[in-house]
Amino acid sequence: MQLSDVTKSIKEWGVARGNSQAAIQLLSSGNYFEFKNNYPTGSTAKLHAYLGLNENLNGLNIYIIPAQYDNAEYVADIMQYITVCKVLPELGNSHQIPETEAKQRIAAWDADFNTWIPRQIAQPDGLFQAFYIPGDYMTQGKNYDIYFALEASSSPTGFTADLIVTEASQKVVSYYDTVRPVPPFDVFESDFYLLDIALATV
Repeated sequence: MQLSDVTKSIKEWGVARGNSQAAIQLLSSGNYFEFKNNYPTGSTAKLHAYLGLNENLNGLNIYIIPAQYDNAEYVADIMQYITVCKVLPELGNSHQIPETEAKQRIAAWDADFNTWIPRQIAQPDGLFQAFYIPGDYMTQGKNYDIYFALEASSSPTGFTADLIVTEASQKVVSYYDTVRPVPPFDVFESDFYLLDIALATV
């Protein structure tokens, strides 16, 4: 896979996220993704997770990159910092995750995402294009399952998009309420360079 493939994929999600029917269909293809942290210790304090259409245009990929490498300075070898994760249907049940809050948010996604998406698309920021994930708790070499979730909020749609991170081997939830959907961008110190490239391509 080349950078042009990644940015094309991100751009395709950028188009699909504005169409309720397309977004619902794509997000129905799976509700979590597996991520193995192969990044050097200390480089995962801030992660960017971009959504993009898969090569068959019938599902989603997530492109994860440490924020420190998500800028023009690393464009020549940026692909070595990008981890491609396929969005998959969950094989088990979310009730296996012990934290009540995490279970509620995952269950809210499963139950409400198809009615929440049209309401969110109608909002000024629209549907998410990426996520900001604080990853300072992640251990190098460990596998993580990351679930789409909805957090109850005072927003006009009633929910804010969220991600729940579990350690794959133990199914123990590491829940951090600092995961943020993007847009909006105003709360972030780092650039979302891959998104800049994707939106700049014709």
